[in-house]
Amino acid sequence: MREGVCMKKNKKVTLSDIATETGFSIATISHYINKNRKIDEKTQKIILKALIKLHYPLPPQKMYQDSQKTLGIIIADIRVDFFEEFIKAVEKMAKNLNVRIIIADSEENQEKEKRNIENFIKQGVSGIIIAPVDTSADLSLYTLTPIVQFDRCLDADLFDFVGIDNEAISYQLTENLIHQGHTNIGCLFYRKENYCARERIQGYSLAMRDHSLYQENEIVALGLDKEKAQQKIDSFLLQKKQVTAILCETSNIVHLLLERMKALAMQSSVTKIATFDDCTWFDFIPLSIDSVQQPIEQIALTALTLLESKVTTATPLTVVRKSLLKGQVKVR
Repeated sequence: MREGVCMKKNKKVTLSDIATETGFSIATISHYINKNRKIDEKTQKIILKALIKLHYPLPPQKMYQDSQKTLGIIIADIRVDFFEEFIKAVEKMAKNLNVRIIIADSEENQEKEKRNIENFIKQGVSGIIIAPVDTSADLSLYTLTPIVQFDRCLDADLFDFVGIDNEAISYQLTENLIHQGHTNIGCLFYRKENYCARERIQGYSLAMRDHSLYQENEIVALGLDKEKAQQKIDSFLLQKKQVTAILCETSNIVHLLLERMKALAMQSSVTKIATFDDCTWFDFIPLSIDSVQQPIEQIALTALTLLESKVTTATPLTVVRKSLLKGQVKVR
């Protein structure tokens, strides 16, 4: 399937087109792409720039720098607790593996995400570990680069992926709330284009339907604009006074929710919150917060292991592997 995607991208762009763009011969372009002859660094940069400009699938770049591997890590939003912990785990392992790490933040922006990938390729990284911003993003241009997705993944079956079974653990998290006596449970998330949000909403919805408690108007998409998100939370709290528990997509939403509850200075019916990514500060909140503990170190190790096998060509780039790990629910 992946080869078909690449062929589609190559159909209108040929080596002749690249040669015309750069002024180099087709043979030189071919040597660069196939890595079968040494080409000076200046020429390589010119050819790479042309490949990106003409949307030709990018070849793997130099695999080693100063005998040390260099890996690029692209996170979706540095403010999310999970990504902070993931980076710490990878940096710790990278040091032991003598691997150099470069980190970039896409800030939930598809265009910045693509620029990050292209900048890493230009810098000659051995491979990339990425949490994609959008499930429908077209990253097929980069299928010749060793890439592993973590936490989030694309709908297109292009790259390896490691994360938890978000739907299953969200179902468990919601059902725990139901077993605690909550029958009106709200759900707050940022946007459905986020893979994790989509899977977590699905798990929540299935659990609510299985107990005949599902109400679509108790699911709210906040969006990424903070001011608008605040307004939506305020409206939800004021209008849905029958809601006694709320499932939040991330701990960032929990923080925002607590902030709005305090700002409204209202006697809320909400006595329980459930969310993903356990935070130490949850223990100091008067309101009871259940959370999902993700095996972050295991996710990091699996991502590095999958990428290593692609970088060393032990596993072909066309082989796509998925690893779903188990999270645990912590009830407070």
